[in-house]
Amino acid sequence: MGIGEWASLAAALMWTLSSLLWGRIHLSALALNLCKNFIAIAIIGVHLAVLIFLTGEPRLDLSLETWSWLGLSGLTGIVIGDTLYFRSIQILGPRLALMVATTCPIFVAVLGWLLLNENLQIYGIIGILLAVGGVIIVVADRKASKEKPGLFPGEHSIGVALGLLASICQAVGAVASKIGMAYENCDPLVATLVRIVVAAIATLGIVLYQKKLKELLPKIFTWPVMRVLVPAAVVGSWLGIWFSQIAYKDASKIAVAQTLMATCPLIAIPFIRYLDGHRVSAISIGGTVLAILGIYLALK
Repeated sequence: MGIGEWASLAAALMWTLSSLLWGRIHLSALALNLCKNFIAIAIIGVHLAVLIFLTGEPRLDLSLETWSWLGLSGLTGIVIGDTLYFRSIQILGPRLALMVATTCPIFVAVLGWLLLNENLQIYGIIGILLAVGGVIIVVADRKASKEKPGLFPGEHSIGVALGLLASICQAVGAVASKIGMAYENCDPLVATLVRIVVAAIATLGIVLYQKKLKELLPKIFTWPVMRVLVPAAVVGSWLGIWFSQIAYKDASKIAVAQTLMATCPLIAIPFIRYLDGHRVSAISIGGTVLAILGIYLALK
């Protein structure tokens, strides 16, 4: 395997670890998203500043069209998509939420076919069916209910529905981001910063509109929350994104990169076993493998 493939697995590991952490933070899904966005802005801003200082690249002047598409991507993929995903984690637990999230590449493939004239061959359709079947097998496994965090309980079916809606929103965000970056060959890290800045402003606006900021701040700036929140944002919102960019750039095939990054539910299994003592059934493992195979075929 080359650097792109290793970066794909590293991204999957980072997103798995961050998902395990998000489910342990006693904040609402919107509050998690708000905090994550502002922490990510600081980290990615420093990252970009160092790159510009050392290399003179990437450039930050973007056209109105690029800003518009990336802004749309931030609103759909981060504001709505990430908030729904965090709520799905709170209801289902990280492994099941990650499993439902593996449908995102499927929605990306379908939207690419509908909006970007990207080909969807017969084996792609077969792959979609396999992936959907694998997800159904896993989420229908009754033993998985033991993995629920219990901080913000909810109905299992609602958690699955929110996870699917999150995947659709994140797929729309990915397509909008791709269109925006295509206008002037925008650097992916710059595009990420633009998306997160727009998302941070929007989430802050929602919290201010709800008049919950004064109530929220004392809950955020406590040691039990910050000691989990900051590592989760560093691991997921910075390292996960950075490794995924390397994967998309250097992997032999985009399908290989996306498939390796979709292994999050498999990577989560030993962590779930070690940290929480939950034994994952053979049915769930088989469904996960089937879904990953389907994703590879759908994106091939």
